[in-house]
Amino acid sequence: MEKFQKYFKEKIENVNNLNHKGNNILFKISLKNKNYLVKQYSTVMGDWNRATSEYNALTFLWEKGFRNIPKPIKIDEKENIAIYSFEEGKIINSKEVKKEDILEAVDFLSNLHKIEDKAFHPARHACLSLMNYLDTLDRRI
Repeated sequence: MEKFQKYFKEKIENVNNLNHKGNNILFKISLKNKNYLVKQYSTVMGDWNRATSEYNALTFLWEKGFRNIPKPIKIDEKENIAIYSFEEGKIINSKEVKKEDILEAVDFLSNLHKIEDKAFHPARHACLSLMNYLDTLDRRI
């Protein structure tokens, strides 16, 4: 708890390490009346800082009106830590995906492509066309 307390004015009541399949470490931080997600990013790769890239992209999208993403709160680039709003959810397997989930994902991707001011750098493995998305899905399946 002490490691993260410096990022919050209010006293942290609980820190829960969210075990997940990924190369970063996620923590659910519980304060008295609110929860946050703290993401400890893996090390910087060359001139590419994962924490800064993701935080800036989410900030950009939040400023463009996207509200189905975590809200960026704060970043510590030196420590590779970012703080976001905590959004309840669960990882679902492919058998649990419903039509509504697919339509929501398509709507999100469609809205991304409608952004006129694309003043942010794409991720290292960004999908810049529908074919890129389909190729990525094929590889993961």
